[in-house]
Amino acid sequence: MTPDKLVIPPSGHLDVEIKNPTDNLIKIHCIINSFSFKFERAWILKDRKEIDVDIWDSQKQFTHKMEGHDVLHFKIKCEDTFTIQKSGTYEKSSEFGYLKIKWEVDIYLPSQPLPNYSPNAGFNMHACKTFTLSIEPNCEKAKALADAFSEQQKYQVRRDRVKDCRDWEERDWMREETEEGGSWYDPEKKEKVNNLTMSSRKSKRICGNRLMRRKRKRKGKEREMGKRAS
Repeated sequence: MTPDKLVIPPSGHLDVEIKNPTDNLIKIHCIINSFSFKFERAWILKDRKEIDVDIWDSQKQFTHKMEGHDVLHFKIKCEDTFTIQKSGTYEKSSEFGYLKIKWEVDIYLPSQPLPNYSPNAGFNMHACKTFTLSIEPNCEKAKALADAFSEQQKYQVRRDRVKDCRDWEERDWMREETEEGGSWYDPEKKEKVNNLTMSSRKSKRICGNRLMRRKRKRKGKEREMGKRAS
């Protein structure tokens, strides 16, 4: 594969080639696991024509069968737009992530004049290798990627606070504020959610428990007065 180090240039696009140096058919599966990057395009040259390879999973994966001495071309690019992944969780290692290449090939043995010999005898080989993805650190695209990833992690922190909150009334309010149109787009509301502390949530729970005890006590007195009146 060339280049052997996958560093995205300031242009935001990196051209990569994978060659099949054998006479065998090789099945190759490429996966990008990254918050910041995806495949732009993949293709192979046949009879001086470019044949596109289908890419799926939000431009993150593709599979192709390379014939002997084929050359596979693909482009890796920066994400164009960023939307908050509400269900996904991205650790720091996923900011740039990696490219994983899996390959598989069937090796057939030459025919031998032996009893009970199958002409299709052989074995299967498969392996995989990962390549770290990165970008030129001082370019504008690198700064944009860093800002987008920072916002994603802030959202994950707020989302985890909602999950950990035991006060149902406060949980509903926090969930509403972290949805689209809420604190994510309103700096004042975002700051309010970020500044919530465990002590404030604890004080709310204490007040709620006191109110429940008062209600139960009042209902008990009402039942007792009803019995006396009857």
